[in-house]
Amino acid sequence: MLSRESGKGAIRKRTLWFAAFLFAFCAALAAMPEPALAHASLTDAEPAAGSVLDEPPDAVRLTFNERLESGLYAIRVFDGRGREVTKDKAVLSPDRREVSVALPRLADGTYTVSYRVLSADGHPVAASYVFHVGDPAAWADGRGTAGRSRTTETPGGPGAGGHAHRHAEGANGKSMLLHGVKAVYLIAMLLFAGLALWRVRPGLSWMRAATGRGSGCGSGVAADKAGSAGPEGYGTTETDRPSDAPGSDRLAFWQLTALRLFLLALIAWIGLQLPQLMDGWTADHWASLLKTSLGRLWAAHVVLALVGLAVSGAADRPATGLHGQERPRPGRPAAQERPGANQPGTNRPKPDPPKPDRPIPRLSAWPRFAPAAIALLMLAAKATSGHAAAAAPVWATVAFDAVHLLMAALWAGGLLILLVLRHGDRRRMAFLVAFARLAWISIAVLAASGFLMTWLMLPGFRYVLYSGWGTALLVKLAAVLLVLPVAGAIRWQMKRRGIPSGRLVAVDFGLAVAVIAIAAVLSGLNPVPANKPLHWHVMGEDIHMTAQISPNAPGSNRFMVKVWLPEDEGGPERVQLQLIPRFDGDEPAPIDVPLAPAEDLGERDFFPGFNRYDYAGEGIYLAFPGEWRVRVLVTAPDGQSYSFTHDMRVY
Repeated sequence: MLSRESGKGAIRKRTLWFAAFLFAFCAALAAMPEPALAHASLTDAEPAAGSVLDEPPDAVRLTFNERLESGLYAIRVFDGRGREVTKDKAVLSPDRREVSVALPRLADGTYTVSYRVLSADGHPVAASYVFHVGDPAAWADGRGTAGRSRTTETPGGPGAGGHAHRHAEGANGKSMLLHGVKAVYLIAMLLFAGLALWRVRPGLSWMRAATGRGSGCGSGVAADKAGSAGPEGYGTTETDRPSDAPGSDRLAFWQLTALRLFLLALIAWIGLQLPQLMDGWTADHWASLLKTSLGRLWAAHVVLALVGLAVSGAADRPATGLHGQERPRPGRPAAQERPGANQPGTNRPKPDPPKPDRPIPRLSAWPRFAPAAIALLMLAAKATSGHAAAAAPVWATVAFDAVHLLMAALWAGGLLILLVLRHGDRRRMAFLVAFARLAWISIAVLAASGFLMTWLMLPGFRYVLYSGWGTALLVKLAAVLLVLPVAGAIRWQMKRRGIPSGRLVAVDFGLAVAVIAIAAVLSGLNPVPANKPLHWHVMGEDIHMTAQISPNAPGSNRFMVKVWLPEDEGGPERVQLQLIPRFDGDEPAPIDVPLAPAEDLGERDFFPGFNRYDYAGEGIYLAFPGEWRVRVLVTAPDGQSYSFTHDMRVY
């Protein structure tokens, strides 16, 4: 039998290797390329980006495609010298889709709008754009350069809608690290919850893996000792009962390890994302954070994790032995086992004779049920945040997400118990009877609840093919499909020899961890791709053309067409913009967008020998999502016609 110190060292070594593998796996998974992480998209802005107004607006109004959190939203407006024009706070509409701020009377010039909101699924969105008031000369002579310099131009140039999105930088080191941390957070939470829920069963509450004393790394000697067998084959005599010394119960050890890892990952997640949400650290800012579902989730999980550590520690570290004897200290044998303890001539008192066996008192309810209650509260809190909280109807998506998390916890936690009990065949077989009944049910419920959540979150299942979220979901489904033959092999081995192979259980557990890690990555991606402003440019020998649609989403949009013609030809006779919806390849009659001459102050003339002519329009012409064809028709002064077409998808 291994000594206590060597056993504890082996457990620590395996724990470190497991944690290192977990972090490395999650980091590699998070390193996959991803699209922009925004989840709430701007669908309408008043004033619009890049617009030139004859009269100053009385407010800035921003409308988004989904509900926003009721805290941590702000709009700031700066003049041409970089000074904030109003100190009024932004106001959120009752439907939580529009944010607005009142403005004082603005003078002529260029103004920069900078906004920051938090979508209902807990993802921050921040962007900036400019608009102009009055005489364009106020901007052209340089007096508006301070305001313009506050806006970072997008790759499409200033004509791409005038927006600068902080979230639209794609994959970067910080976002990859955030994905990895959230994967560790979710894996640790589900493993803790699964272990806590399974240990509610009477047999598992006192179970230890190797059934030996000390660190739990023994060879199972105690399991072979004589003693009466209790329910489900677990011994109920003192010799068959696990030691209560710290670390003797390996299930309790792994439960505590998962909870500690969960708390560390949670702190890392908060540290990475909190600076993106807070622009100050006053009491008002903290109060605004707690108004959001993400802030409440963080607070609830920190409190529950700390309470769970206290409860688990108190439950697994009793002060005295079974009948009140002195508990052996870690690394020190009991009095009967110490050299010379019972030798004649020693001054040490002889130990009391052993008391006859008597029925062991039942474990009190709170050490078994308190961690399970904490685990259920953790899962419930997690279900109220994320994509489920942003979809509709909220009650259905939250309920499905809660069931999904519960089944995932029971599945992953049960597999971990099988791994921990790999040396205790008799005890593992007893647990297998219960786990085998639930394993297939849990996988079926996981598939059903996942299907229903996907159905509620997506406008259609074809959207799975349009986004990085859909790609990650397909990878997750592939991993789940790999689980089925492994689970079938485990069940086949159980029928043939009663005990499945430890390697098969390890493979099944590894697939479970992979599925959970992919689910964590899914929580950081947008199920529905964000609509991006169209900036379409065509270069030709005799003509250049640029077409812009912003925000390029269903509803009201701003349209602009720019045409460059040779200086000696003059302006075009006619410029048309047509939108053509496409239904399964059919092309109905086009929708004409009325255009009028305009001037885009954000565009620079960079084609020598050409003059630029701008045309703009606004209205609801993109009425619904789907595939659209954009057509621009230009008639030159000499009567020659030019036609340009571009296909796009509006989400």
